[in-house]
Amino acid sequence: MAPTKTVGSRAEVLHGTAAKTPGGLTKKDLKKDRKSGEIVSKTKAKSEKKNPWIKAVAQARKELGIKGFALLQGPLLRRAREIYEKK
Repeated sequence: MAPTKTVGSRAEVLHGTAAKTPGGLTKKDLKKDRKSGEIVSKTKAKSEKKNPWIKAVAQARKELGIKGFALLQGPLLRRAREIYEKK
C-alpha cells in the first residue's frame, strides 16, 4: 500500500500510511521499543545505550544483585554515583 499522506505521525509512518514524520524520519529510521512499545528513532535508541549514567546504574544493579523493579535511591543510587564519577 502506497502512503496516502506525505507527512504524518510516527505510527502512521511505521504502518505505511504516511511517507515521513514532521522531522523527516522515514520508515527505515523508526523502530518499536522492546520494553515500552513506543515508536522511536533507531539512531536515538542506539545513542541512549551508550549513555554513561545508564551503564553505571546497570553495573550497580548487577553488583548489588538487584533484579526487577527498584527505585533509584539509597544504596543503589550511592553505588551508581560512585561508578559514574570514576569514569
